[in-house]
Amino acid sequence: MSIRFRLCKNDITTFIRDTFNAHPLRVPETKTRPLMVVARKDSKTDHRGELKYLLDNGMDFDVEVKESKLANTTLDRSRTVNLDFGLKILEGFLSGFNLSPAPIGASLKGVTEMSFSFTDTMRFYVDVNELGTKLKGRNADLEHPSIGIFTKPDGYDMLLISDIIASKSFTINIEKTRDQDFNASMPALQAYIADVDAKVKVKMEDGRSITFTGDEYLTFAFTCVMLDMDKQTGALKVGETVITKGGDSQASPYVEMDDDEFEPGMIDWDN
Repeated sequence: MSIRFRLCKNDITTFIRDTFNAHPLRVPETKTRPLMVVARKDSKTDHRGELKYLLDNGMDFDVEVKESKLANTTLDRSRTVNLDFGLKILEGFLSGFNLSPAPIGASLKGVTEMSFSFTDTMRFYVDVNELGTKLKGRNADLEHPSIGIFTKPDGYDMLLISDIIASKSFTINIEKTRDQDFNASMPALQAYIADVDAKVKVKMEDGRSITFTGDEYLTFAFTCVMLDMDKQTGALKVGETVITKGGDSQASPYVEMDDDEFEPGMIDWDN
């Protein structure tokens, strides 16, 4: 496989893959953005930075990154998951906000099922046809110190992130508890929230939901296209969309991100 899968298939990952043909990240982050190059080889992946820095005279390379707001109802609430599985998802989400999951997990003792919601969700993307037009007549700089990873005989594939789904906010919804009187606004949780970095706002509602809101959009899913490079001239062409696992690869002209026999869930970058 080409990207390592750290968390198995679940309702959230299935929805993202089926609806957006996007790869869900276990840890939301800011560095996964449109027009970022990713090197892929076998089970390894490596972020390589912005495409324009690999082009001849690339500083004038300009492709519009468009945006559209996704309806909150689209990712309003996942189906419920049990506590152990929910805490694994939560750990990744909180890491994206630079928060420790331990105090939240300790405060959720007694919860048996939870769900998650994304709000203030945006799609940032490039028009692949515009990208192709802008690349026409442009070549990769074959003397660039960073290009060798792609040009050597056993080099990496060059992928380009074309589309991301990002959010500033996610919510833990407490669905079921062992104790009917359980209330998430217990003193330990309140004390932790009071000490949270001011860059992240934490809000509790009715003791049944906890919402975390940051000041930056964090990418939690992305889509890639292949870039085909002529190793003699550096000419670049936009290739196939890198699809998610589960499609009919024999009937499809697309490239799959992984060749794992298992249905993938949330992923981590190798680097």
